[in-house]
Amino acid sequence: MNDPLDIVILGETVGGTPPRRHTIMKAAGLRVMSGAGFDSRMELGRSDVCGRRGRHVLCLEIELAPNPHVLVNIARDFAQGATFVNVACPDFRTQAAVCRLLDRGLPPAFRHCVSVVTFSLIDFLDQVILSESEEISQRGAGDKQQEHEP
Repeated sequence: MNDPLDIVILGETVGGTPPRRHTIMKAAGLRVMSGAGFDSRMELGRSDVCGRRGRHVLCLEIELAPNPHVLVNIARDFAQGATFVNVACPDFRTQAAVCRLLDRGLPPAFRHCVSVVTFSLIDFLDQVILSESEEISQRGAGDKQQEHEP
């Protein structure tokens, strides 16, 4: 029997369980946004990830497949106070298809505050943030060790 986490039909989930890649990318997006200084949460106001930094509200929508529902998600994000929405797609083909959907359906007033990227950017930024926090942690441990040395 197939694992319900692995079954995706046109970007929708089966049985209400999100696919693993969607869950992994939400967690990476949360780390990236938090690392950039946003007070971030997953599934805040039904956005995949949303964060606030000062007066700025950034929402991240994960799109595994081109689906016109992305327009509904973006409109909802702005209605809930987003100042910018980033849509992340698994590959260039999906990114291009999502861009075509947005080109046809996104109101002109929102076009300057929506971006569509591939997961590779989220993965890259996540690795940078993880490696920096590891370096800081190692430096902090070294500082504490020096404090205790005679």
